[in-house]
Amino acid sequence: MSSKKEHIMFLKSKGNFSIDCITEIFTRSELRSLEKYGHWFQALSDETLMPLNMKQEQFVRVAKGELEPETIWENAWRKYLDAKIANSKPGDIADKEYLPYEDTFYSRDMAKKMKGMMYGEMKKNHREI
Repeated sequence: MSSKKEHIMFLKSKGNFSIDCITEIFTRSELRSLEKYGHWFQALSDETLMPLNMKQEQFVRVAKGELEPETIWENAWRKYLDAKIANSKPGDIADKEYLPYEDTFYSRDMAKKMKGMMYGEMKKNHREI
């Protein structure tokens, strides 16, 4: 069972989170949230830390894809998880819809074009190796 003190100590011990995916899809506030709280988001998502309240339980459900994101933290983490999935399957990037929820910065068509261009560049670079 996790306590508030455990959550705080965990967060303080980890430092900044390294965002290991494309960052252009995030707003500045989403990037700041991921850098500051990413380790904590991951720990909640993989149940290293147990949620302490309803908001954290909702966050975990959003991370699992059971609910749509409502907060900036939920939105940022879902974008991060979706980007990680897209990066792990480069052949599917251009064909996959952008995200399962509406994004306020890119339209779906803009994002699809951007992912297609990125995939083309990755494919070209891969052939050069």
